[in-house]
Amino acid sequence: MTVEALYLYTPFFENLIYQFKEAKDLPLAPLFLSPYRSALRRQFKNKVIVAVPSSPKRTAQRGYVPIAELFKSIGIPVLHPFEKDEIKQSQRSAQTRARIAKHIRLANVEAVRGKSVVIVDDVCTTGHSLHACLELLKPEAKDVSCWVIALHPALMRQKRTKR
Repeated sequence: MTVEALYLYTPFFENLIYQFKEAKDLPLAPLFLSPYRSALRRQFKNKVIVAVPSSPKRTAQRGYVPIAELFKSIGIPVLHPFEKDEIKQSQRSAQTRARIAKHIRLANVEAVRGKSVVIVDDVCTTGHSLHACLELLKPEAKDVSCWVIALHPALMRQKRTKR
């Protein structure tokens, strides 16, 4: 699986995304993508953008879907064709995260059937959620790519060593 990313997931980025998501600092939303607005509009032209699902409980607590807010700030709509069981991954081990696929379902197949789809997420730390979504979309979509705002440095090192 290849994942495109804008930023490296550094401690600074971690604090910034935490401020946006958990402290509900919505005015920060444009900060992440606005510098890339034109390039992203070109890159995502004629594609269906779908979000990796968040925990329903966290979404309700926040009152918004972070990835949708980030993309709304640059005028790109995001679809939400997945459903996710109530499971919070950030507090789980890598081994437990690897089993996330059994907790995510493609609930709206028609939104993606036969289309070029880009799966988007704010942060990729292990890649398990992205991979689960990718596997669900492959049989339905014309083609699928993965894109995140920030990628964990360990995944960058993995990619380099595989070359």
